[in-house]
Amino acid sequence: MQFNHLFGSWILGCAFGLIGVCWADEAAHLPQRHALILANSAYTNSPLLNPRNDAELMASTLRQLGFEVGIEHNLNREQLFASTRKFSERLPSGAIGLVFYAGHGIQVNGSNYLVPVDMQPTGEQSVPLKAFPLQSLIDRLHAASSAVNIVILDACRNNPFRPSSRNRYRDFANLGLAKTVIPKGTVIAYSTAPGQLAEDGAGRNNSLYTKTLTEQMRQTGLTIEEALKNVAAIVRKQTLDDQQPWFETSLVDEFYFLPPPGVTLLTHSKTVSTRSGSTSSQNRNLEPSTWYTSLPAGEWAAVESQLEKRMKNLTEDEVPLLEHRAENSNVIAMTTLGFAYRNGFFQGRGNNGRDIIRGGANNTKSVYWLQQAALAGFPIAQLELGEMILQGIGVDSDESVGMNWLERASHSNYPAAKIIYAQRTAGIDPSVALTAEGQLKTLQILMDVAKKLRE
Repeated sequence: MQFNHLFGSWILGCAFGLIGVCWADEAAHLPQRHALILANSAYTNSPLLNPRNDAELMASTLRQLGFEVGIEHNLNREQLFASTRKFSERLPSGAIGLVFYAGHGIQVNGSNYLVPVDMQPTGEQSVPLKAFPLQSLIDRLHAASSAVNIVILDACRNNPFRPSSRNRYRDFANLGLAKTVIPKGTVIAYSTAPGQLAEDGAGRNNSLYTKTLTEQMRQTGLTIEEALKNVAAIVRKQTLDDQQPWFETSLVDEFYFLPPPGVTLLTHSKTVSTRSGSTSSQNRNLEPSTWYTSLPAGEWAAVESQLEKRMKNLTEDEVPLLEHRAENSNVIAMTTLGFAYRNGFFQGRGNNGRDIIRGGANNTKSVYWLQQAALAGFPIAQLELGEMILQGIGVDSDESVGMNWLERASHSNYPAAKIIYAQRTAGIDPSVALTAEGQLKTLQILMDVAKKLRE
């Protein structure tokens, strides 16, 4: 068995070696690829844990994809200007230029800025003098001789001069974003959409966005747009829509990090540049959430657990952030608000240190937010809304309307919805103790539901 294991390892090694030879041969025919990686983490007032790790991961990935990579850490404003100027001026004609930034970012008065590590937020008026304007980077890349320019920002775009908020994301304070005007032949990818926050990667070595992006970049045959769409779908699902990646593109030709076999690649000639002149960018506006429409039955318990955790210690001062997310089609935020208004917000603990004191319950607001999520097709909200209507909580009791919401929820893979709808259809009220007959009926329902979920 040991011989077979060693022989298998030898075969595997040869296979990877052949892949490496093939990629090296392919890379020889690619346009020159150059990347600048900037990582700011050692902020005086708001340090970040993962930009250094993210920079190293991105650098390793880009080198595997044929990029010549330069990497710099913890830059002040002058260093940001100098590094980006030097990089853009050295881009060869027809090359691919890529800049990756991990760190803090803000938006003030309609403009986006990258935050130097030594910047002290003293007021909005000082930001243009203390921060690095994103437009400066875009303008320099536009003036370069490169054919395609890619800017990747794993940073939130926030304004640190407004009331602060507590969270685990890459921000100083509240949310904000200005749309960026980009020239032709340019892609700008953001780790978070307008009005959202980018997670720093609490409990992980890398931010979720950078980790997911590097995985997609290594997939053969994906255009950059396809890779970024995949990243958005994965990040949205894993963060339950708290973070929604976004990108803008004005590319005319297709660009691949790892081209499929047989694809004619861009040449080194400047004449192939898709960047001459300027054009309005094609904005990749956020589409409504869809990750939950095909969620397998076995994954719903984790979603329920997340909702319970979010609701358990939710206080009223966190409502504005949740409402902001809810207004951006975040069904988890809508449902969390619905539960919180129904059960009340955390206000402290009793004398024994265990009992939770709640207040601020409002059944009318609970029904409103659950209805918003239910209309978006979220089955947990549909189920809860249906039960509230059947029981006359926050609204007049209406069996027809309540059962309609339960039925709609049962069409999903959410097991609880299938079970409760079947119970209600069989005349069993899930909210009251079951009789012996009801227990037998429920057991049969559970068996039927389990069978359907296996089909």
